[in-house]
Amino acid sequence: MKNKIPYVLPLLTMILFGVVNLIDPTSVALPFYCLIVSFVVGYESAAGAALIGLAIATFFALYSSIMFRSVSGPTSGIILAQHFAIMVLPFCALASGLVLHLIRSLLRRAAHARVVAHQAGLELRSLREALDCSKDGIAVLDGDMNMQFANQIFRRLFRFLPGFIGTKPHYSEVVRRALYGGAYEIEDSQRETTHNERMAFVRSGNPLPVLLKLAGGKKIRFTCGVLPDGGRMLNYTDVTDMVEEAERLEELANLDGMTGLANRRQLNLIADRDFERAKREQTPLCVIILDIDRFKAVNDRFGHDIGDRAICHVANICRDSKRNTDLAARIGGEEFVLLLPDTAIEGATILADRIRRRVEANPLLVNGKPMELTVSIGVAQAATLCSNVQELMKSADELLYKAKNSGRNRVMVMTPADLPNCDEAAA
Repeated sequence: MKNKIPYVLPLLTMILFGVVNLIDPTSVALPFYCLIVSFVVGYESAAGAALIGLAIATFFALYSSIMFRSVSGPTSGIILAQHFAIMVLPFCALASGLVLHLIRSLLRRAAHARVVAHQAGLELRSLREALDCSKDGIAVLDGDMNMQFANQIFRRLFRFLPGFIGTKPHYSEVVRRALYGGAYEIEDSQRETTHNERMAFVRSGNPLPVLLKLAGGKKIRFTCGVLPDGGRMLNYTDVTDMVEEAERLEELANLDGMTGLANRRQLNLIADRDFERAKREQTPLCVIILDIDRFKAVNDRFGHDIGDRAICHVANICRDSKRNTDLAARIGGEEFVLLLPDTAIEGATILADRIRRRVEANPLLVNGKPMELTVSIGVAQAATLCSNVQELMKSADELLYKAKNSGRNRVMVMTPADLPNCDEAAA
């Protein structure tokens, strides 16, 4: 209905004009009525005001010419002035209505802009509050690499005061302050190199994650995203628990579940590495392989629980006897291996005999009674022409069986006569 008002009012105005003029041809009320109607309609609708003005002006132009011809005397001047006003006033009303219409449109736009700005402010504040509640550190850079925003977690991770971020510093200064402010676990000689690498990484917008090591043992996964305006969004996720769990699982994958010594998988990895280093640097490398004597009889007489205790007992002696640089591993059942880098055959023989004597001198207590244990041991050193560590292991294993066949509880050591066997295997 509201949209039809501007088109209905001109018709009603002309009907009312006709009625008033039939009653009093000299009435001056009608021009002001036309003025008010056109003014109001013009304020509400420019199209309505235009229709009213044109309709009234056209109608009264024709009507005035007729009335002016038929009226004479003093009355004619009044009627002429009245009709002239009727023709002019609608156009004045139209102009005023259009001006008011324009003003109201501007006011509406200004009010709408204020509402939009207010809503945008609320949304921005809500977004900042949400980012502050995030468990990740978040920072936003503009296209010139200046810091525009950083949440609480970011400031806490890198030990920044809120006032520093509020100055919108360049990201280079942010990284430098973090590196020299004690936030990172890093050596002094590497600070500038790390700074330059970080700046190059962020400038390139590399999306690949990077693991950062912060002070206190924190592990942070750092990612960089490129924003549509050329800025950067930096995300810092604390993955300390996940990294430690992964390291723990990796460690468990390389350890024997019963004894805590290295398992066969870990032994093979480290043995290959030490063998290649020994061959490259011409340094000695020895292997000790030992086996619990008559272990099957222990299981048959006392049960597997006591057998497991015997294995752990010997494992502890091996662990306590070796150096920190040596590796002790359980490779199956009651068989153990010690890998001795930078150790010649003489030193390996001394260690092997020490382990044998400790096992013999420290019986395992079963139900309060000592159960004597002994071990047989084979000791081998890598020869220059050995092609791989498996040949070294094989040589030590053969010496172990010689020790068992020679009466057990003894150490058999590689002699110069044994070296050709290894050389021949490499040929």
